[in-house]
Amino acid sequence: MPNYIRISVFLGLFILYEPLLVSIFGATLGHFFNDIVVKQEANENRNINFLLAIIRFITKSLLGWVSLLTVNSNSKKKAIHDYVAQSVVLPYKPNKKASTP
Repeated sequence: MPNYIRISVFLGLFILYEPLLVSIFGATLGHFFNDIVVKQEANENRNINFLLAIIRFITKSLLGWVSLLTVNSNSKKKAIHDYVAQSVVLPYKPNKKASTP
C-alpha cells in the first residue's frame, strides 16, 4: 500500500475521531473515562450533530488552551469552542432503570 494512502487514512481517522464519537455517543474515550459528555446546550439530552462536532473540534484545535480562558467566566463552564458549537460539557449520568426485586 502506498505511503500517501496510509498517511491519508491516519489523518482521516485522527481528524474524524473526536467529531464522530462526540456526535454519535456524546463522548470520546477520554470524556468517558473522565465521566463527562458533550451535549446540545438547547437540549441537554441530545448529542450535537456531526457538523457542529467538526466545527467544535476545529475551533478547539486552532485555539488550543486559549479556548479554555472563558471556562471560569460563566456558570456553565463553557469554553470558546462550546460557544461556537452551541454545546455544553456535562457530568455523565447513566440511565438507571428501576430494578424490582
